[in-house]
Amino acid sequence: MKILGASLNINDDGDGCHCININKPIPLIFDVPHLVKSIRNNLKRHPINIQGKEVSWRHLEEFYLKDKTGVIRMAPKLTERHIYLPPFTNMRVKLATQVLSHSVASGMQTMVVQKLLPEEALHTAKFAEDMDRLFDVLNSRSMKDTKWWRRPLSADSSRVDYLRSCVPWVKTWKFGSTRPPLCHAGLVLSIQSLLKLHQELMRGSEIPLHIKTKSGLPREPVLSHQGEGRPPVPPHGQQFSAALRSASVRNIVNMEESATHCIPDGATQLLQSEQEPELMDIGHEQVIMLNAK
Repeated sequence: MKILGASLNINDDGDGCHCININKPIPLIFDVPHLVKSIRNNLKRHPINIQGKEVSWRHLEEFYLKDKTGVIRMAPKLTERHIYLPPFTNMRVKLATQVLSHSVASGMQTMVVQKLLPEEALHTAKFAEDMDRLFDVLNSRSMKDTKWWRRPLSADSSRVDYLRSCVPWVKTWKFGSTRPPLCHAGLVLSIQSLLKLHQELMRGSEIPLHIKTKSGLPREPVLSHQGEGRPPVPPHGQQFSAALRSASVRNIVNMEESATHCIPDGATQLLQSEQEPELMDIGHEQVIMLNAK
């Protein structure tokens, strides 16, 4: 990343500091699941000091040892592999995210109230809760996901404001090692890059995706302003993927007869198409047009 011209200094706040410039700034994001594993590994080796409060692996281990003997477990997914990490298990993302999770945080808080864990364990519980939420936002999935924090970023500012608040929080981490691990800078950089991407996408895109009526006359572009002073709304993934799939199929069907039994290597036939494939949405009586020129 440094060779490509990107800065890994977490205190750089310029628009292009965490980007590579190829005609335009391209924000760089670390592999987030790998970041979570690395943070877990560092926490296992050394406590993390956050604003004068110690986050320690021994609190997680103590919680597990007491929870596994209970009649009703507070964190039933937690096993010895999560805590003691036999060889090669430190590469399992699931083992890291299930330790730094909401259920573990809630269980630790309950044990503190029951006087089964020292009050200092609350700092570790809060760290696990915050890491669980942050990982959900950075690892977002479907809009229909049951976990609200794991839904993709949108025009709603709640998750965006949360990401902004995470940047100064992560910057305050102090690791027990003499040199801060790269995962620390990588997490800050990834959050800032995601915020830049969100800001850019909310300003609109140049993807030529439009909605037309059955008559073929344009009704309104997908990238339209929803009221005075509000940012344009880009097309969602299902609209774009459906139109792209239709364009690909239609272009293959319309290929020359000599090429009907094979597709040219390189997958450039869609880029060379001069047609405007259509996909009819029966439910909304609309046609999504993708200009593939």
